[in-house]
Amino acid sequence: MTAYEVIALVHNKFGVLLSPGTIYPRFAYLEKVGLIRAISLGRKKTYTLTDKGKDALQFWLSEFDEMLFNLRSFLRVPTEKGVVY
Repeated sequence: MTAYEVIALVHNKFGVLLSPGTIYPRFAYLEKVGLIRAISLGRKKTYTLTDKGKDALQFWLSEFDEMLFNLRSFLRVPTEKGVVY
């Protein structure tokens, strides 16, 4: 995805309009630490996850799932499988 595609996706999904001044420094950092890779296509750059980035994303998604499970258990929120206790 390009940075502008990410901006559009976040805006469409969450109603938050990020500026290029917010996105590009984050992308530069993520690229520096090896989580994403930029591919230049003329004047545009497309960003993709590296293997390290995919591993990090998988880790954070599993942590988020665990946090949601614990929160639902604490609040006793019904799920598809019944109330979590």
